[in-house]
Amino acid sequence: DSSVLAGTLGATGLTDRVAHWLNYRDGRPEADELRFARAVTERLGVPLRCETKVLAPLDEATLKEIGAFSRPAIGAVDATRDRFEADLLREAGATGIVSGQGGDGVFFQFPTALVAADEFARRGWGAWRSPVLADVARRTRQSVWSVLGQVRAARRGRERRPMTTSGLLAPAWAAEARGFEHEWVAAARAAGLPPGKVLHVQGIALTHFYYEPSRRLAVADMLMPLFTQPVIEHCLSIPVPDLAGASYDRAFARNAFAERLPEAVFRRRTKGALNAHVARRVAVSCETLRPYLLEGCLAEAGILDRGRLGHALDPERLMTGQAPHAMHVLNAAPVEAWVRHWQGRVPDSRTAGRP
Repeated sequence: DSSVLAGTLGATGLTDRVAHWLNYRDGRPEADELRFARAVTERLGVPLRCETKVLAPLDEATLKEIGAFSRPAIGAVDATRDRFEADLLREAGATGIVSGQGGDGVFFQFPTALVAADEFARRGWGAWRSPVLADVARRTRQSVWSVLGQVRAARRGRERRPMTTSGLLAPAWAAEARGFEHEWVAAARAAGLPPGKVLHVQGIALTHFYYEPSRRLAVADMLMPLFTQPVIEHCLSIPVPDLAGASYDRAFARNAFAERLPEAVFRRRTKGALNAHVARRVAVSCETLRPYLLEGCLAEAGILDRGRLGHALDPERLMTGQAPHAMHVLNAAPVEAWVRHWQGRVPDSRTAGRP
């Protein structure tokens, strides 16, 4: 995403206003996007600054610091990067961080059979003659018959919906949370939009998480050109099969920017995966996170499930990559910090007995 964004900026003649072209890597091939970022900066004729992601453990002092923000500071959990960028912004006198975030939601990056469901909603039986069905099967790595089964379920209102709640919630809270959805998503569903377009709206709604408070955002504004109102409105007006009905992701966006992108970026079919990096960050932080979360306010209130937490915080599982809830742990930590901070200042009720 950052490579595409940089290419777009360069085409508009703004390269002289950029203080740093920044790329992060952690040394693992599945997370390394350096060659794509370098392809962009070489095409633009600008220098690329590459930084190695430091695997620093979370400590209680850091958690206490980020707990004082007005909302849970999920964006500040990677404290090493957050502090580094805040200092870099101050040194450069920069006023904004340009990011490609939001593009996945707006351009519909999701590999899902709902793209084919929207094609059937649009064309009826004519969808059988559309290349979308076979392309979606290739994109989702399953048979056409499996895709058709999911299309049938979606047409009956029983499509598989993405999990938007933490896998660490206690069962009762998880069940209650599943009953809620963003008001935009509820409005899209109530308006009778096809299931793929409802998912499109949900992906856009979830992008608001990128505006969570952090140290760097206290210094500069987050600028997200791919998530501006004209881009969002234009892409929302495009049927999902036209936006994403190819055998590769974000076909519409790729073709729209084809003349501006280096060939390596245009042909790219993978995204940098940080799952292993996140799992290792939780593993090196277990000494702090295990007691902090297992004995914390959220577990005491029955919101987080101690059994699931203990399973997610098993160092051996984390270091071997068998950690599907590692990101949920990193999300829970700043929420716990936020609750601890504000419970000490705002009582739960008039009779709470707290100063």
